[in-house]
Amino acid sequence: MLDRARFTTSRRPPAYLALAGLFLVATAPAVAGDAPASARSLALADLARQAPAAGLVAGDLAGVVVTDEVRTGHNGVTHVYFRQRVHGLEIDGAEMGIHVDRAGRVFHRTGSFVADAAARAAEVPGFPLLGPDEAVVAAAGHLGLAPVAGLALVASPGGAERAAVFANDAVSEDTIPVRLRYLRLPDSDRLRLAWNLVIDDPRSADWWDLWVDAESGALVRRVNWTAHATYRVFASPKESPDDGD
Repeated sequence: MLDRARFTTSRRPPAYLALAGLFLVATAPAVAGDAPASARSLALADLARQAPAAGLVAGDLAGVVVTDEVRTGHNGVTHVYFRQRVHGLEIDGAEMGIHVDRAGRVFHRTGSFVADAAARAAEVPGFPLLGPDEAVVAAAGHLGLAPVAGLALVASPGGAERAAVFANDAVSEDTIPVRLRYLRLPDSDRLRLAWNLVIDDPRSADWWDLWVDAESGALVRRVNWTAHATYRVFASPKESPDDGD
């Protein structure tokens, strides 16, 4: 007898860490006193060397943050991942990876930064017309969720990102972290000021990472961090299609 099974896996967006529902980021720049020739300091130095050829100006590397740093044990390669920041806001879509071998040589680079990011940021509104709570309401509407009522403010760390955390079981099974970002539009250096938030859909296993235009409330981008798959289940004692009918 054949049956069809379905499995779903979900994972938090890699940038989000579960700590009282708040969003945390690793600060990037190496400081005096760091271990000499660390992979991070080598990667930062490489960024600075490559900046002119990439059309970057000095300010483009100011405030860069490290989003991840991973060392692979079998070959000693360290992968250091950076995200660009301007006016205190991170730019989603402006990421670079610098890959350093065990001898301290940079042998590969991935991604790109926005050239003259400050000038690009000046082309868009510098202040959100929508508040973080209004961004949650707009995002819920784009997902087809019921009208939001009773949105509870759980935390309001503020800062340049105007970060906040909300809760509403009808909107998300988990708390809803919201923060202001710049979003790099596809295949360009144009930026958009947007609220970035995560909704754990109560109707399904879907885990949405959303960007809502901070001026109009339009949905600019969404990513589903849940993977769905289907497969056939074979009755015992068969273990696979290779076992025959």
